Amino acid sequence: MREVLDNALIAENEQQIQNLRGENLIIREQLTKVNAKCSQLELENKGKRNDIDAKIKGLEQKKDRYKDAANQC
Repeated sequence: MREVLDNALIAENEQQIQNLRGENLIIREQLTKVNAKCSQLELENKGKRNDIDAKIKGLEQKKDRYKDAANQC
């Protein structure tokens, strides 16, 4: 009887290990996708930040030109 119970427990443990391995694989795949998306968003954010910085610089230069023109008048 003991041997039957031991075998059943071993089989159940092996099944649980397989289930956890499967879940672990799924979670790793999801994490890889999330990390890839984060990297993509960081690059997009950096590009947009550069665009905004360039526009700000252009507007500041335009403002300075208008100030100089106003001071000359």
